[in-house]
Amino acid sequence: MIPQITMHKWREQAECRGTDPDLFFPPKTWTVEEQYVAERIAIHVCESCAVTDECLEYAIGNPHLVTEGVWGGHSDKQIQAMQRKRTRRGRKK
Repeated sequence: MIPQITMHKWREQAECRGTDPDLFFPPKTWTVEEQYVAERIAIHVCESCAVTDECLEYAIGNPHLVTEGVWGGHSDKQIQAMQRKRTRRGRKK
């Protein structure tokens, strides 16, 4: 089995490292407007990141772990749609 630390080594190169996690995972107590602004800022951070593909693939491939937040420059709603699409494709095989 591959150790957890090496499985997600891409995280060490993520542009969001050291960024306030609330931008990527806004608290439910924030207003809708605050959550929207945080999401836009998080997506902007992702735009200059070298590992967005790895991050997004992690989010899509782990629907049981990734249920909210911005991953790989995509919102949780976008990721959930990609997860559903992948699940449907998997059932057709």
